[in-house]
Amino acid sequence: MLPVVDKPLIQYAIDEAREAGIEEFCLITARGKDNLIDYFDVAYELESMLKKRNKKAALQVLEESSVSAGSLVAVRQQNPLGLGHAIWCARSFIGSDPFAVLLPDDIVLGLNKGYAMSSNAPFSHKFNQNILRAYDIRGVVGTALHPADAYAIGCTFAEKVRLAGGKKIVVGYDGRLSSEELEKNLVSGILDAGLDVLRIGLGPTPMVYFAAVESDVDASVMITGSHNPGNYNGFKFTLKGKPFYGDAIQGLAKLAEEGLDLSGRNAGQVENKSVKENYVKRIAKDYQGKRPLKVVWDSGNSAAGPVLEALTAILPGEHEILFAEVDGNFPNHHPDPTVEKNLVFLKEAVVKSKADIGVAFDGDADRVGVIDNLGNVMWGDQILAFLAADILKDAPGATIIGEVKCSQNTYDAIKAAGGTPLMWKCGHSFIKAKMAERCSYH
Repeated sequence: MLPVVDKPLIQYAIDEAREAGIEEFCLITARGKDNLIDYFDVAYELESMLKKRNKKAALQVLEESSVSAGSLVAVRQQNPLGLGHAIWCARSFIGSDPFAVLLPDDIVLGLNKGYAMSSNAPFSHKFNQNILRAYDIRGVVGTALHPADAYAIGCTFAEKVRLAGGKKIVVGYDGRLSSEELEKNLVSGILDAGLDVLRIGLGPTPMVYFAAVESDVDASVMITGSHNPGNYNGFKFTLKGKPFYGDAIQGLAKLAEEGLDLSGRNAGQVENKSVKENYVKRIAKDYQGKRPLKVVWDSGNSAAGPVLEALTAILPGEHEILFAEVDGNFPNHHPDPTVEKNLVFLKEAVVKSKADIGVAFDGDADRVGVIDNLGNVMWGDQILAFLAADILKDAPGATIIGEVKCSQNTYDAIKAAGGTPLMWKCGHSFIKAKMAERCSYH
């Protein structure tokens, strides 16, 4: 007589997949990891009972129907995010091998938290409020910021761009370990919302801004943790050439929580394109040095490395790059050049090589630190005063914006050089918005 095993229904799906030669499985679930065993608990109870009764034949049938260790990837969707989101998440673990997607009944029928995963169900998501900052979205990955958040950001930002008349978004990312996965989920959300994406890959934040101006796009998203430690990541935005910040970011959270119906939309298209070469040429075009300089650059294992290598290859003078390799662990020092202890290596290199100047970058290369030829730190407000003096030669009377942390000496120097100083809120988005309003320099 053949043994009969009353195994869970999900095991029958696994058996069918295995008969087709598939050994990898993606389980979409609304449950936490501690409750995943509930899907298979009948098998565990049977296993215990059959062992006690020494039912070897039945145990063999049960063993053959179970998922082997390491072949199951669970994707948690507290709210239904769709098969596309699940597949993006699974692919980063499974790779290119074929796999089967398992949809438990609590997802399909809406038995958990009263929602169902269906083609006409509106997408919805709730963010951790701590990641919604005044001028970007940022948080600790795996604690406050997750791949599902990236997908939700893609959907909701794409909807805002669509409502503003836009059709295409450029996306780039920095060198953090979590950036590629977040980028994939962000792009998936944008495409599901029906907009096209220009993917320019790894690089500094200014390169994304460059691509937003030079390419036929309507908005940009940069995935970066900026000057924060390596376990942070986040998102910086522009829309129609202006910063997207403040209430607009809160609007993404509101839209996600209220729900967004994506059914019936045609998926967007992806264009992959490198803009690094054109970006480097554009930077070099502005060089107007009167003599060749000896410069030490501290890339700090940031996303600036490849660009710096290409740029210094065509600039006149002597150049030394510290820590050019992109490494999201930031093994040599913290990626914030405005903190003096992070400039120790640069100071030593400048003094040792008798360089004219040293320049350091943060994680996404939109923040710099400067060392003079004697190894002294030139702080941000001092740099602004020097830049203002040069700008005002060509634009006398121009408005120069400084943030509230600038010293009075800076504003006095701007005024003495014939400029109009203006103190404004701290934060890159606030400064950029004020620049656009006043057509000023900063």
